Amino acid sequence: MIEEFTRAHAAYVDAWIAAMDDGDTGPIEEFMAPDYHGWYAAGSRDEFAYDRASAVAGMRDAVANLRGARFVAEHRTISVRGADEAVICYEKRIERDARVHSASMVVEAWRRDGDRWWLHREMTEYGAAHAVAGDDVVTLG
Repeated sequence: MIEEFTRAHAAYVDAWIAAMDDGDTGPIEEFMAPDYHGWYAAGSRDEFAYDRASAVAGMRDAVANLRGARFVAEHRTISVRGADEAVICYEKRIERDARVHSASMVVEAWRRDGDRWWLHREMTEYGAAHAVAGDDVVTLG
């Protein structure tokens, strides 16, 4: 199951990489469940919830404005929750002109329905990734 999910998430990341190059977010949207929702936070007291429609609109705008930038997903950790659910945490960066444009830690909840994996929920902690925090990052274990 982990191998199957890992392939699905790699395809999701590949869709992001391609969208940053060609501007087409359709392949990313195909991974998002109809009930997709999430939270975005730029600080410990600053968060807002969003639904699928606002996420798609924001993603389309970001991809259009950052075309040609590089999407990077690193330090992925996968946890299985039952036979058909996985949670993944990773560092997401957008790099442009040899500098980090944005960096976040992301937690995503995915569910398998038949032979397909769907992204249902996401939490983004903006500015909390290694590329931004530098020496303030501590790795345990």
